[in-house]
Amino acid sequence: MRVLGIPRALAHSVEGFRGCFSSAQFAHFQAYLLGLMLGREGRNIQDIAAMYPKGCNQATLNHFVAEATWSAEAVWESLRQQVRLFLRRTGTRQVWLSVDDTVSAKPYGRRMEGAGYHYSTSAKRPVWGHDLVAAIVSAGKWAFAWDARMYQGRRQCRGAFRSKVQMAQDFIRGFVASPPMRVTVLGDAWYFQHRVVAAAQQRGFDWIFGCKRNRRIRHAGGVVSVSQLAKRLPPDQFRRITIHGRQFVVASRVVDIPKIGPVQVVLYMEVRAESGRIRRNRLRCIATNRCDWTPRTALAGYMQRQRIEEFFKDAKLHLGLGEYQMRKAQGIQRHWLLVACAHAVLLLLNRKKTRRTIGQTLLRLEDLTQEAAMKWSHRQGSRGIRWSSPLCRVA
Repeated sequence: MRVLGIPRALAHSVEGFRGCFSSAQFAHFQAYLLGLMLGREGRNIQDIAAMYPKGCNQATLNHFVAEATWSAEAVWESLRQQVRLFLRRTGTRQVWLSVDDTVSAKPYGRRMEGAGYHYSTSAKRPVWGHDLVAAIVSAGKWAFAWDARMYQGRRQCRGAFRSKVQMAQDFIRGFVASPPMRVTVLGDAWYFQHRVVAAAQQRGFDWIFGCKRNRRIRHAGGVVSVSQLAKRLPPDQFRRITIHGRQFVVASRVVDIPKIGPVQVVLYMEVRAESGRIRRNRLRCIATNRCDWTPRTALAGYMQRQRIEEFFKDAKLHLGLGEYQMRKAQGIQRHWLLVACAHAVLLLLNRKKTRRTIGQTLLRLEDLTQEAAMKWSHRQGSRGIRWSSPLCRVA
């Protein structure tokens, strides 16, 4: 798709980032974001530059992303301020801070900085590429990227090594919510670690994490694993609940976990039939500091963690999260940041009660872009400017 003009709706939505760039950099910022949103043939720098017939080329875009002197942290902070302002306006009282990571496979990127072997859950094996650790803040139907960093193993890391657990701690310590919002930290079993829990408790946040079946817990005066606890519970301790149309069998106990303290563990399994057999070897487990919550409340809260999975899916499918082709780690992390900005802008464009998907919003933006291109062409033609003129630039 050829781009001749920036839609007014998009230009208004990205105005909050203007203070982070010079005038020339801001023009490239707009061009790169629109290229990520509309790049059906590809979303690397070469493909984005090819969308603009005049006024934008691959060299300038590559310099903007990889080498230009703008602050990524300032852009992140601007994005966070806009998210906080938006959540305040919606009157949100409960926000969820989800932490997870995803792998972008780069089998031919052997010279990319920060690349290494990381386990991919989709491929079910280690793959060569980059590991992105991200934090997402969600409330109701909204979910925005809050921070993202590149995880590098000790061998690939050139600076100070930071583990995924340490990055999760940094996200929690740096999260600022507007009162009276209540914050709950969500994560899978990988991040259920006493240092992450301590970081959440120091900030006064609630937390819900996945829990492995071999986790050692103290219950009824002895030390057992979660799987052993599941086998010991009598059948009358399980009950059926329905959450968002899905049926679950749940049971809960208050136990003590070393280095963490008293927690409520909820054993659950999704069932398809009204009278299904409880297969205890398939029970999953979550843990929360809120021992006063019902199992339904705890499980419904943990299901909010799905928003970060949806973010990774939308960012990869619609915004080119893993389609970069750059060697420098700074450029790669800036690309991830610009994808997060594009995702937030699309959500802010869709403020109606009837929520559109990211794909539907992109189709609407494509129509607006074509409309802006026709208006721009009409203005140029009315001024008597030909396509070959130096004045023929992107609007």
